[in-house]
Parts: sequence; C-alpha cells; structure tokens
Amino acid sequence: MKKTLGISPYELGLRHRIQSAAEAIAKTSTPIIEIAIEHGFCDQSAFTQQFKKRTGLTPRQFRIGNRG
Repeated sequence: MKKTLGISPYELGLRHRIQSAAEAIAKTSTPIIEIAIEHGFCDQSAFTQQFKKRTGLTPRQFRIGNRG
C-alpha cells in the first residue's frame, strides 16, 4: 500500500477519520470532544494535535471558518 499510495495503512485510516470528523465539525454543533471520541481519539488534545497537523487549523478554527 505504501508503494502504491505513498502512505501507510495507518496514515490512510487516520486521514479518513480526520476527514469524517471535519465534516461533523462543519455540519453540526456537536462539541468537539464528542466528535473526537466518536472518531476514535482518546481525548481532545490528541485529536487537536492530529487535526492541526493534517489541516493546518485547530478544530475550533476549522469550525469558525466553516460556519454557514
């Protein structure tokens, strides 16, 4: 998989979880901690760290930027 896609299976799964969580952040008013837990993160800190690493924004910044 890494040869074909250039990323590990773990990274692919993590990106999928972050994408799904980002959609929930943008489309709902569910607290970020609940979204983090629902998407398999052990706490909001771990979620925020991984989310920011992959999107460049914290979940809160992302939610503010995607209100509409």
